[in-house]
Amino acid sequence: MSAAVQDQFGKSPVMDRTGWWSRRSRSNLSGTLVTTAPHELVTIRDIAGDPILCHRLLELGFTPGQTVSVLAAAPFPGPLAVALRGTIMALRHAEAACILL
Repeated sequence: MSAAVQDQFGKSPVMDRTGWWSRRSRSNLSGTLVTTAPHELVTIRDIAGDPILCHRLLELGFTPGQTVSVLAAAPFPGPLAVALRGTIMALRHAEAACILL
């Protein structure tokens, strides 16, 4: 009698390799902004995920073809400081996972 609890993005919490529970999906996050090394310039290839979230990211300027750089990342699945078009923004881990490189 166990029901899977889902968060606002429709993902069930999963345990990662270190034993910590996270709300990311079981899919591989390679090729997303989350896996980028600090101060590495990368180019956005696409935005994927929830349509409302994708629309918000596009309005903020995260459009395909733009170069971005992760300046800092909080430990665990915390926010990331991202430089884009001369502006530094903070993104949630789930938002950064939607940005494909």
